[in-house]
Amino acid sequence: MVLIAISPNGILRSYLCKSNEAVNKEVYSIKCVKKKLFSFIQQLHNDENYLFWQDLASNHYAHLTIETFNKLGITYV
Repeated sequence: MVLIAISPNGILRSYLCKSNEAVNKEVYSIKCVKKKLFSFIQQLHNDENYLFWQDLASNHYAHLTIETFNKLGITYV
């Protein structure tokens, strides 16, 4: 799995999961959202003028992921 976020303000440095690492809701919520995406948003969109739109992978819409978005204040579709 590769994580990348693109905005008019910049591009998130890509994150590659290890080949033996399953990208489940825990990995996505902790390694992708908390550690990568959140800092990207804070650095480039501190005016809160953004909307995060993910693809339809099931771990992107898991209860834990939605809870993580809400706790961090990430605006998402």
